[in-house]
Amino acid sequence: MSTTEPRHQENVENLGVFIKDLQTFGDSYQPSNTALTIDNLLQLKQQGITALDDVSVAVLANKNAIAGRTYEYRDIDTLITRVANTIRISNAKQQNVDQALSIIREIRGQRVSPLLSDKELAAEKEKGNDIVQITKHNATMKNQAINFGLLIKSLATLTEYNPNEVDLKIDALTAKQAAMVQQNELVDSTAAILDSKRAARQRVLYAETTGLINVGQSAKLYVKAAYGVNSWQYKQISNIRFINLD
Repeated sequence: MSTTEPRHQENVENLGVFIKDLQTFGDSYQPSNTALTIDNLLQLKQQGITALDDVSVAVLANKNAIAGRTYEYRDIDTLITRVANTIRISNAKQQNVDQALSIIREIRGQRVSPLLSDKELAAEKEKGNDIVQITKHNATMKNQAINFGLLIKSLATLTEYNPNEVDLKIDALTAKQAAMVQQNELVDSTAAILDSKRAARQRVLYAETTGLINVGQSAKLYVKAAYGVNSWQYKQISNIRFINLD
């Protein structure tokens, strides 16, 4: 959980406490600015509660999608190892085997050749060979699904690839890859919804002038002006905090 999440909650809860205090002032609480009326503050509080709830629901949906994707990918390494071994023992041409194994390395994010040591790099430099080693690989889950799809297309062209194991057949591998893509799309869509709900919460709580924080702070200032800094009314609400997290 983000460290700011409880503070968003605190802001909304503090507005609720603030409103209860204002209600004890009776009819003397009469701000000319309608945005500061108790009715409007109550509406802002409800909007804040809704915005917080919407974010919480979206966070849970995104976490569930991520967990679902992790589960779907749990056996991918074992599966492609079995595919690789099946290819190796087939009668496919070596160039076709090498092509498939190259794609499998991409799925795993492995290099075709190992990194050179510092000593080997120095030796190459002395020969005039300026070697640039790319140490990072792109083994994200999306790319794994894409490369898995490429592997399936490669296998589909090999008549020699004809395993008896059901889960290694082209149809089963295709279904597996489709499930991986679907899980990636679900993660993306739930993340987009979460972003939009967080943006909505930001507007409700922290929008300039109309946001819950600014209105709450203005209402506190009104109490200070209407009743005086030494009044019991102001002392009752002076310690209620509205923190701007914008």
